[in-house]
Amino acid sequence: MARTPKIFRVGNRAPMAEDTPETRPRDRRIPERDRLPGRPLQCTRDRRPAPEIARRALVLTLTRSALAVVAWWTVLAPGTVTAAADVATAARVVLAVLADQRVDGVDAGDIEVAVVDGVATLRGRVASDEGRGAAEAAARGVEGVRAVRNELVVAPGGAVPDLGTDELLARAVVEAFQVDAVLAGAPIAVTVEGGVVRLTGDVADVVAAARASRVARQVVGVRAVRNALRSRRAGPDGAVPGRATVQPGAQER
Repeated sequence: MARTPKIFRVGNRAPMAEDTPETRPRDRRIPERDRLPGRPLQCTRDRRPAPEIARRALVLTLTRSALAVVAWWTVLAPGTVTAAADVATAARVVLAVLADQRVDGVDAGDIEVAVVDGVATLRGRVASDEGRGAAEAAARGVEGVRAVRNELVVAPGGAVPDLGTDELLARAVVEAFQVDAVLAGAPIAVTVEGGVVRLTGDVADVVAAARASRVARQVVGVRAVRNALRSRRAGPDGAVPGRATVQPGAQER
């Protein structure tokens, strides 16, 4: 004969739950290794219903999963990709600006380019208003540039002087590459005609190519840098084998 569960009342308190498998307390015995010496076996009771325990476990699992997703998205946020693209875009802006002969002035090689979310900012000094406008136009023509903030300052009297022959300029550019921490040893061929430098060869990436244009443009007497360097993967140590050389030949305009 089945035993009928009993319900007890104490004063005005609500009746206790029936003694069912869902509400029956479960004994949790303390493992033998966790017992204190000389003390009897102890038990703890979990008086929460089994469905409540399962619900709390599910909530905890979902919470941990949500936190893991948030952490993953924070590390791999879209802004990280955008920043990398902006660096490459800034390098291409440098290549375009320094290739234009109208961007004149002895400080043209020091023009700073910063790109944030496709907005390029130009800072530095040029010798004329024409050079200032030419730099902005060159930056606008680069793929990935949505807008240009032109903060270039016109400094009259800073025109590029003519200090020697094209051969001397080419050798000066090669020497500048050889002492540069990034470009030393890179297989870059240098030709010069009318103060305009042309670079051919291989470098690690577009950032290294932009650095080559900047280093060449900083040589006194150089009026523009036409950069035809190819980007390729660098070796295990990050260096590109080879060395810069002076190549005879006419400069393409």
